[in-house]
Amino acid sequence: METSTVKNQIIENYNNKRYLDYVPHSVHLTPEIINDIFNDENCTVLKSPKYPNEDSNITFYRNDKPERIMSAHLNQFCINPNDNFAKSRSKLKTSPKAEENLQEKLDKQRQSKEEELRQSMKAEGCELISPYTDYKTPVYYIFEGMEYKTTPYRWNSGHRAHKCKCIRYTHNYIKQLFANEGCELISEYQNQKSKLKYLYHEKEYEVTFNDWKFFNKRPHLLEPRLTPCP
Repeated sequence: METSTVKNQIIENYNNKRYLDYVPHSVHLTPEIINDIFNDENCTVLKSPKYPNEDSNITFYRNDKPERIMSAHLNQFCINPNDNFAKSRSKLKTSPKAEENLQEKLDKQRQSKEEELRQSMKAEGCELISPYTDYKTPVYYIFEGMEYKTTPYRWNSGHRAHKCKCIRYTHNYIKQLFANEGCELISEYQNQKSKLKYLYHEKEYEVTFNDWKFFNKRPHLLEPRLTPCP
């Protein structure tokens, strides 16, 4: 049966139900028919009974405003589909389309913020090398071949990690310093006083970064190797 015929029968039954001599139409309803009725009015059904009737309560949203979830009795919807129906009390807090639209909006905002940060860094000779998450999550950038760490908030407030007297070094920054002298860092950098292990000509040595940078200590040039590499 055509959707329009079903709708007309539902409306006729509703309008004439107070007449005792009225013989109502026998309307066969399925969730698929209900979906079609709502789709014809540019709406999407979120929840409907498995075995619906003409007075069943349907949870839905209008496709042009998916963030507003409403509920309506089927016969009331058929009579006036453009009515301002009440918000649904269903546990469904938002529609899938609304969630999708919100996620797209958030992604665009994040990409816009990332591009703003990227261009701001580029203007000062820096290259952003990690994605932007939010204003307080750390990001990494390159300046003159070395890696630095900051947050978008600190950068936008004028803080420049590569200009600080006391730089908060990143592991990759330390790794690059060792590589610049032909050494390969093989342990994780923790702080300036923690021991670092590195390879030089396939032999292993260790030193603190504090000694390496500020006291110019190079164990591989002055001291015997610690252990042979396997």
